[in-house]
Amino acid sequence: MRKEEFKYFYALKEKITSRLQEKYPDSPSPIENWKVKDIGNFQSDLEESIQSRVSEKWVYTHLKNTAEKLPREDMLDILCRYVGENSWSDYVNNQANVSTPNKSKWLKILVPLVVAVSGICTSLLWKTAPSSRQCQICFVDAERHQIISYAPLEFYLLGPKRAKEKISLDSNSCALFESKNDQIKFMVRSPYYKTDTIKRNVADHEEQYREEIRLKTNDYALMIHIFSTSKIEDWKKRRAQLDVMIADDAQIFQIFEDGGPIMDLYNKWDFINKLTTPARGLKNLHIMDTEYKNGKIYAMRFKQFTNEETE
Repeated sequence: MRKEEFKYFYALKEKITSRLQEKYPDSPSPIENWKVKDIGNFQSDLEESIQSRVSEKWVYTHLKNTAEKLPREDMLDILCRYVGENSWSDYVNNQANVSTPNKSKWLKILVPLVVAVSGICTSLLWKTAPSSRQCQICFVDAERHQIISYAPLEFYLLGPKRAKEKISLDSNSCALFESKNDQIKFMVRSPYYKTDTIKRNVADHEEQYREEIRLKTNDYALMIHIFSTSKIEDWKKRRAQLDVMIADDAQIFQIFEDGGPIMDLYNKWDFINKLTTPARGLKNLHIMDTEYKNGKIYAMRFKQFTNEETE
């Protein structure tokens, strides 16, 4: 296979990681660093966005590992459609056209021009650069009107060209940061609250911007967590509630720590039976993420911790 096609394939893998990070900002880059969770997120996003599927084994063989040959062209077409290209052949042509002949001739003209323009722009920026604005964004439970202290929250400040910066929250569930922009964009994620991407115009706040944002709970995920950590006597009622919450064709993954099996897969009733078994059932579940279809859980990933691990 031509060396250029491998180069284009590696560039395509970078586009795939960038596309996945739009929905899952904590997804690592490059693809070789993906873990089981990231592969699952990619499979879900691929099916949701272009209605195509790839197996976990295929991802390991052709994306995570260094392959000796390229995947079949129909599979390359799927990957290209995922990143917004029409097909593999169109993508290759577009990449090839980026490099044009007689570049040296144009470089002799453009380089001095770029240097001159850069000097002028730098001078203007020093004179007109806006001062930093201090921002404080705090989060509270929309129903309880209280600080969110029991559930993990992740805050990402989003910038141009898919740039993102994770900012830690303080004990009051507040993010503190500085920005020179008149508009800020950020994302907040939590397994027990609904993920939201928010934009705010802060141009009218010269030195400081503060806001309190109310997050709506991911009710079903929170209920499952509560079921697994509380003493339940009316098991028949709980089973009926879970039946309503979970889709019949749901896929539920239990993720294990390093050193053991990678994951275990439950269908709807396997999971309900295990969760509502008083002895040796699923206890103390921590939901990692959930996906919904028609108002019901159709995909979920969770870990199970011992009491010692959560203290």
